[in-house]
Amino acid sequence: MDTKWIVLIIVLFIIVLSLVILNIRMLKLIGRYIQYVESFQGGFTPKKIDKIPNMKIKSDLNDEVTLYVDENLDQDLLLVFISPGCSACKSIYPHLNSSLNKYQNVFTMVVVDSNAEEENSEYFDHFVKEGLHYVNSKKVYDDIGISSVPYVMYVGKNRQVLEQGYPSDADYIYQIADKHNSSNDTKLIG
Repeated sequence: MDTKWIVLIIVLFIIVLSLVILNIRMLKLIGRYIQYVESFQGGFTPKKIDKIPNMKIKSDLNDEVTLYVDENLDQDLLLVFISPGCSACKSIYPHLNSSLNKYQNVFTMVVVDSNAEEENSEYFDHFVKEGLHYVNSKKVYDDIGISSVPYVMYVGKNRQVLEQGYPSDADYIYQIADKHNSSNDTKLIG
């Protein structure tokens, strides 16, 4: 047998062996990925927040409005966390309107945004027009521990989080408002 053929057979054997080894590694990686995905089969469960820390929230819309969140909170809070870069937030925020002011004797609603570098003028203009509290503060996000948006929290006077979750639409926010409204004669939905 010619030496060229022997070299060719050895080279082909090395190539085939390398491909087999690469395929085995690839299959192991795919298996690990499948196990990882299956571990989330029950769904993603974010860390629940039990109580928000003491903080000072100053409205960007009105310099005279400063909310001190401490043990002496006058009324409940409805915190809505949004971001201009979030497509779900873009579908929710236009529906947050002055009709929520009907609940101002029950809770204070504050819309919180964390993206100072993004274009917020559309959000700002909307909330000015609707007369809702709007705060642009990464610190509030960090202090409370919000990692993804949109996110809603209903906080009692003792700073205990009574309800929280990821709204799929503005109706979720209105349902929370109606649920915690002590005077059931002012319902916004249903």
